[in-house]
Amino acid sequence: MLTLHDERRSPTTEVPHTVETVLGSNLLAHATLLAGRAGLGRPVRRINHVDDPAGIRFWIRPGDLLSTTSEALAHLTEPTAALLSRAHSLGVAGILVRVDDDIAVPDCVGVSAETLGLPLVQVCGELDPGHDLTAGLRDNAKTQARAMFRSERLRRALTDITLAGGGVAQLAFATSLECDVAVSITTVDGRELASAGSDDELRALRASTALDPTGRLRTDSVDGGLGLRSQQGNSIAVCAITANGIDHGRIVLFSSRRPLTESDLHTADAAAGVLAMVVTRDLALSAVEEKHRSNFLRDLLLGRGGEHAHAVAHARRFGWDLGRPVVIVAIEPIPHLDIEPTPGRRPLVDRQMSAFAGALAQR
Repeated sequence: MLTLHDERRSPTTEVPHTVETVLGSNLLAHATLLAGRAGLGRPVRRINHVDDPAGIRFWIRPGDLLSTTSEALAHLTEPTAALLSRAHSLGVAGILVRVDDDIAVPDCVGVSAETLGLPLVQVCGELDPGHDLTAGLRDNAKTQARAMFRSERLRRALTDITLAGGGVAQLAFATSLECDVAVSITTVDGRELASAGSDDELRALRASTALDPTGRLRTDSVDGGLGLRSQQGNSIAVCAITANGIDHGRIVLFSSRRPLTESDLHTADAAAGVLAMVVTRDLALSAVEEKHRSNFLRDLLLGRGGEHAHAVAHARRFGWDLGRPVVIVAIEPIPHLDIEPTPGRRPLVDRQMSAFAGALAQR
């Protein structure tokens, strides 16, 4: 074991580890640098092993030397460049890859690492659990495994609810039971669609600084309010609900009784995946229903809706009460504002329509 000290300093003052010094220690005595030599001076806080590199956003901290396997990299479901770019942005010091079953490190991994100046190191065998940089490695592995099993259990339960025709309210309730927290499902701009949990926890959520004075989830930060946060003794975990590359909303886990952890965030992400399927399903159904509503309204305005009693009865199928005086509001988007949709967001006119319809529906 190598202990790094500078004799000119106090014996208790430890020189920070870097990727280069770790490579020179007995911990990685037989390691091979494959790419990213420009980043050898990056500081190393600890070594952290992740079996599923796609989930590094839950477990990685700045200064981590990320350990994984060549098999895991070979079975990535996302582009390698995207994974390494995310690791780089998270402050990862470098990547250690243990070669499994003669599966070589993909060449594209080395290309991306070299471009980013992110050290890519091939190692053989297991890491020494007694080294100061690997302290807690086994505990972290157990935590990740428990989180994976818990997330899978919740995903199966939520999928069953979805297949039975359940909506966001039922999914919020099931997630609340599994995680023992308050749960809120919101739109992209933070308007609540459904919530579940104990009355005390829901009151604490609505009184917390996680919501703005209007009761909306705060999503106006740089990262959209995503991730883990602690505020005034409360803990919150927020994940995006995305489908087909479009951001549809947020799932919020909240607790005033315990600090939420990366495991809770991992579980929230699993719930968000099922919620994305529900959103996609509901959008498809809504599109069909919207077409029928639009055709009926057009016929009414053109005087082709039939007899009054028939039209009123038919309108009830859409939840409309036309057997009374009504006002029709027509909205036309300003042409120069009807720009190309931003990647990851619904078209402007669709967002305007949803916001306006939601505001009117409350009246």
